[in-house]
Amino acid sequence: MVARGQEPSERLLMSLLDPLRSLRALARRPGAQPVAPLVPGALDAGADSVNADAELRQRLGDAIERAERAEAELLASRKREALGHLTGGISHDFNNLLQAISTGLYVVDRTTGNGPHRTSLEAAMRASAKAASLVQQLLAFTRASPPAARAVSLHDFVLQTLDLTRRAVGHGIELVVQVEPALPNALVDAMELELAFLNLVFNARDALTGGGRIEIRLRRASPQELQAAGSFEMVVLEVSDDGPGMDAATLARATDAFFTTKPIGAGSGLGLARVQSFARASGGDLLLRSLPGQGTAAAILLPVAQEPASSEHAATQRPARGTPQSVLLVEDDLLVATVLRSALEAEGHLVTVCHDAASAQHRLTTQEPFDVLVADIVMPGPHDGEALVQWCAEHRPDIRQVLATGYRVRNAPAGVPVLQKPYPTAALLQAMQPPASPHDLTSPAQD
Repeated sequence: MVARGQEPSERLLMSLLDPLRSLRALARRPGAQPVAPLVPGALDAGADSVNADAELRQRLGDAIERAERAEAELLASRKREALGHLTGGISHDFNNLLQAISTGLYVVDRTTGNGPHRTSLEAAMRASAKAASLVQQLLAFTRASPPAARAVSLHDFVLQTLDLTRRAVGHGIELVVQVEPALPNALVDAMELELAFLNLVFNARDALTGGGRIEIRLRRASPQELQAAGSFEMVVLEVSDDGPGMDAATLARATDAFFTTKPIGAGSGLGLARVQSFARASGGDLLLRSLPGQGTAAAILLPVAQEPASSEHAATQRPARGTPQSVLLVEDDLLVATVLRSALEAEGHLVTVCHDAASAQHRLTTQEPFDVLVADIVMPGPHDGEALVQWCAEHRPDIRQVLATGYRVRNAPAGVPVLQKPYPTAALLQAMQPPASPHDLTSPAQD
């Protein structure tokens, strides 16, 4: 087994070297020479030599096959790495632009009734959300591990998403769910799992253009799947269809980024690529089986959680507008700062804008009566948003803090909400509100 700390490229290199080491060890074994010596007992020695030669040829063939597979995986890994560097480099700017667009549309939406521009406005809002989703799919390739892996009951997960799944499938398609009894919990990020699961359902639905059957199976991984994943215990979320299936050439490219057999405009080619990236980042894998005329099965292998699944309690929803507050908004992007200020002021809040952490810290040292600090994490200058939050915790503990970022957040500060750009304005309004007091959570007295 390879140590967990090794990078994917290191694991691939080891897989290339292992066959060569095996061949070297085999060549050093006694009796591995192809020619038997002409001495008494030469027939036995010759037989041993022939057997050793056959074994050497078999080992050589196996080593070449393993090396070719490892080389192909290395090339695919480098492609994903290159895509990750590209998207990671531009994601911050893209997310800031989308934040400005989505917040501006929110402000316009508040003042636009059901007039002639309503249809155009809603189309623009949907386009903004779709663009944000596409950026998130691209960013999935840069993440090393899910941000919030926990014990998840796959049985409960599928039941909770069944209504959404049925609506996504539509009419004319039979949807069947099979659950293996006493299935262990999976260790996974539930939100990422839902996106991956829906991607598989959408793919299965799109394959059934004339109707058909989609089957969702929750089960333990088979010995062959465990061997392929290099693990000893895993659970599987599998989505299969009885559609036209894929030939070997299409199946081999199914998880390539931007590869799609759908018509132009019907798909980005990131669905299966993202699912595979998510599964591997979770410590599992995505296995595909398909034959022409026999449908397709996509199985997400996930590690088993040792702890019980945590119960989910819906948080009490507070009104989006909330109490008017004095807000210190720290945002270096002028477009984002402008539209956020307009959105917050439209909700009745008093907003002061700073464009770097140093000027914000100076305003805070004057003891101005701010209620909330909303700061971007990445800013110019020697200090960033996290440093500003840490300073506030020590010098202005009376101020609530909210962080936002266009990058992926791996380790968020404890107790501080972190919003991933582009975030809905309602999410910011809710994060700004003070925590509910015990009195607020008490049921009203009955008359």
